[in-house]
Amino acid sequence: MTDEMILRLAAEASEALSTMEFWMTCHEFVHVYNRMLQSAQENHPGTELDRLGPLKAPTFGESLVGNVNYPAEMRIRISELRIVLEALQTDSENAER
Repeated sequence: MTDEMILRLAAEASEALSTMEFWMTCHEFVHVYNRMLQSAQENHPGTELDRLGPLKAPTFGESLVGNVNYPAEMRIRISELRIVLEALQTDSENAER
């Protein structure tokens, strides 16, 4: 997956998350985030992306006892991924000049 595609998916996911209420769960976004992160790490090995870890998708029983992913947390994670990825792209572009 290219960086541009990851950034586009991140923007779309952030937009969808922004319409959710704070109390809603968003486990389905965990898999999307993890795949975007994995692709970004493959595109930029040995960079700051390595410090961003994947999220654990809770099972049904786990989500009943408080292990829940909420929209605000997910938006922060996706924003963090976007910031790091955009910075890496800028660094790469500057190195090419």
